[in-house]
Amino acid sequence: MNIAKRILLLFLGVFIVAPLAYVSTASVASAKNKWMLNKSVVQSIDTATNVITVVRGGVTYTVNYTDSTNIVRKYNKTAAETEIVAGDKLKIFGTISGTTVTAIKIKDLSIQLANGKFKGSVSAVDESVSPRTITLVTRNRGTKVISLMDQARITYRGKVKLFSELDQRQRVEIVKGVWNTNTGTVYNVSKIKITKW
Repeated sequence: MNIAKRILLLFLGVFIVAPLAYVSTASVASAKNKWMLNKSVVQSIDTATNVITVVRGGVTYTVNYTDSTNIVRKYNKTAAETEIVAGDKLKIFGTISGTTVTAIKIKDLSIQLANGKFKGSVSAVDESVSPRTITLVTRNRGTKVISLMDQARITYRGKVKLFSELDQRQRVEIVKGVWNTNTGTVYNVSKIKITKW
């Protein structure tokens, strides 16, 4: 091999292989500080010990979180740990050692605000449970159980109505609440508008 070819090969080694090695090393270093477990499925959550068990790709992970862990809904609205339930899909950022994760941020991809997305006919009303619920039969989203906050505002043509005035003859619209696409429930509903009495 002549000298010119040797110089060319050396040049290629320095300017092609070395950058690739740097990218690989940088990726590993980055992963140590901002590891991501996307679309993991919740198996259980223990709010007393701050531990969530999730499964992704057939592997079970133990996720530890603290009071300072940032917990948000799908579109980054702050969420409470009690909103996370079995079956929810999570995106978890943090550090990992084996199958143990220390979470810095947890995003629940299954919960989101539901502003005006649910319209339908009331099929049942239950004031005996806490929180109070109505069952809503929608045209495109099936049957939903709607849980109302204690201070939920119910209106008809701009006038405030009582929960006891809701019945199966009416059509309503959920103006503000939180939708869990995993369980099919809509909770923390603070506003309902009766559209047909």
